[in-house]
Amino acid sequence: MRSRPDETELRLEMADSGPGIGADIRGRIFDPFFTTKPEGLGTGLGLSICYGIAQEHGGRIWVESEPGKGATFIVTIPHDPRQEGQQVAEPPLPPQPAMGPLSVLVIDDETALRNALLRFLQRRGIQGQGVSDGAEALRVLKEHDFHVIISDVRMPGMAGREFIERLRRERPELVARLIFSTGDTFAPDTAALLQEVGAPTVTKPFDFAALERVVREVAAQGARPQAST
Repeated sequence: MRSRPDETELRLEMADSGPGIGADIRGRIFDPFFTTKPEGLGTGLGLSICYGIAQEHGGRIWVESEPGKGATFIVTIPHDPRQEGQQVAEPPLPPQPAMGPLSVLVIDDETALRNALLRFLQRRGIQGQGVSDGAEALRVLKEHDFHVIISDVRMPGMAGREFIERLRRERPELVARLIFSTGDTFAPDTAALLQEVGAPTVTKPFDFAALERVVREVAAQGARPQAST
């Protein structure tokens, strides 16, 4: 990995010594949901999200590769030396609810996506913990309480459907705290699960601001006194 600033842009190059990327798929790797991994082992969203982030900052990302000679991913971002050292203001944090700082459990097998979400939540004053599948989530929920649970649907190990079924049996009071996060809403089994559970859903690649809104709404609903019967 190396970075190189000049007067007009920042350039980041990341290279590996792997088998390279063939011309037949090189033009598709930044497409949403494109993946060469077996079903259930990847969403095909990692590079798509990277592409979107680069675009949002006025930059570019591309790959240079030849079969058998590794691959080099290159990111360029516009750079103005006159703004060096200036702080970019984050949107102001909303007032913390009476329940105290929000806490969120993130369940997603894509490590990069999970960590990116946790970093965003932290910047927005929300405490987060991440796990890679439903089984690990159930273990964590035995020891810790969270205001909101964000769960992917397709994961190796215990995926979304089995997780929600176990949650209903073992911790039914937590179902109302659930948000689904998925890039697979058009698959019949995923659509059926989302409709059956009725939990809020955010689609990947997601808008972080919209996700924060949903997190705070779900947390606020959970904090309201339950009507007596």
